Amino acid sequence: MDNKWYVNKNAFLLSLSAFFADLGYQLVLTGFPIYIIFYLKAPVYSIGLAYAVIYGGGSKNIYFGGILGDRFGKKRMAIVGNLLIPILSFTAFSTNVFLAILLFSLGWWARNLRTPSRRGMLSDVVTVEQKSKAFGLMHFLDITGAALAALTFIIMLYFKVEIKYIFLIGVIPLLISTLCIIFVEYNDKVLSVKNEVSTQKTDKQKSDEMGKISKNVLWGILIGTTLFGFSYYSLGYPIITISQISGKDTIGALSYFIYLFVSGITGYAVGYFAGKFNKVKFLGLAGYILSGFGSILIGIGYLLHLGLLFPFIGVAVLGLGLGVIETLEPSIISLISPKKTIGKQMGKLTAARSIGLFIGNLAMSLFYMSSPFLSYGYAFCISIIAGGIILYFGRRANI
Repeated sequence: MDNKWYVNKNAFLLSLSAFFADLGYQLVLTGFPIYIIFYLKAPVYSIGLAYAVIYGGGSKNIYFGGILGDRFGKKRMAIVGNLLIPILSFTAFSTNVFLAILLFSLGWWARNLRTPSRRGMLSDVVTVEQKSKAFGLMHFLDITGAALAALTFIIMLYFKVEIKYIFLIGVIPLLISTLCIIFVEYNDKVLSVKNEVSTQKTDKQKSDEMGKISKNVLWGILIGTTLFGFSYYSLGYPIITISQISGKDTIGALSYFIYLFVSGITGYAVGYFAGKFNKVKFLGLAGYILSGFGSILIGIGYLLHLGLLFPFIGVAVLGLGLGVIETLEPSIISLISPKKTIGKQMGKLTAARSIGLFIGNLAMSLFYMSSPFLSYGYAFCISIIAGGIILYFGRRANI
C-alpha cells in the first residue's frame, strides 16, 4: 500500500476534496485583493484589516471545530463546514467594502470549521508510516487546485469576464469537494472501537514518544507556528506589489500561480521523502527560515527597482517554504498526538497560525503604508526568529 502514489482510496478522496475546495474558493482568494483595491478603490491598509478579520476572527472556529469533530464526528463536521464555504463566492456581488469582507469572512470561517476534522480524518485513514506522504499528497492536490483557480482567474480576467461571475463559478467545485468527503469510508464509532482494542499499546507508544518529545516541544512548535504567523502575510501583498511594479493586475495574479505551483510540487516531494530526514529541523530551516528569505527578496526587488525578477524569485521561495510547512506541520502533530484528541490538536495548530495571521496582516498593512520594503523586512526578521524557536524546541526530537 505504501508504494501507491495516492496512498489509499480514502486518503485520495480526502486529498481530492482539498483539490476541488481550493479550485473553488481560491478563485475568490486570488481576486480578493484586486477586487478590494482596484475595483472598490479602497486604500491598501484595508487589505491588512480585512485579512486580520478573516484570519484572526476565524481562529476560534478552527479550535472549536477540532473539538466538535472529536466529540460529534469528524466526517460530520467536515461536511457541514464544507457546505458553508460557498458563501464567500458571493463576495463581489457587494459594492460595499465592509459587506464584501463579511461575506468572504463567513465562507472562510466555515472552511476553518472543517479543516481540523478533515486533517484528523486523513490521519486516521493511514498508517503511521504513511502520514507524511498522505499530508504531502493532500497539499499537492490542494495547491494544484489553487494554482488552476489562479490560472482560471487570470484567463477569465484577461477576457473581461466580470469578477463577480468568476467568483460565482467557484460554487461548483466546492460542492464536488463536499461529495468527495461524503464518499470517504469513515466511521468515528468504528474507529473508536478499534482504538480501544489497542489502547494499552497505543498509550504506551505515545507515552514513550512524549517522553522523548515532551509536551514542551509540542508547545514549542505551536509557539513557533504562532510567531511565524506574525510574518506569514497573505500573498495579497506580493500580488499588489507586483501589480504596481508591472502596471498589470494579471501579472500580479500570475505571481500567485507561481507561488502555488512551486508549493504543490514541494509538498508532494517533502511528503514522499519525509522518512529520510528530521522533520522538525527541516520544518524550521526549509520552512520558516527559507520563507523569510523569500520575503526579503521581494522587498529588495521593490526597494532597488530591479524589475520583476527578484519579486518573482521571492514568491517562488515563499512557495517552497509553504510546501514544507503545510506538509510537515500536520504530519508532526499527528505523530505526537493521541488519536482521540487528534482533531483538537489539529485545531490548536491551525488556530495558532490564525492568531499569528491576525497580528501579521495588521503589522504588514501598517509597514506597507510607510514602505513596502519595511513590511517585507519585518516578515523576514520574524520568520528567522520563528525558525530559530522551532530548531531550539525541536533539537531533541527524532521524528
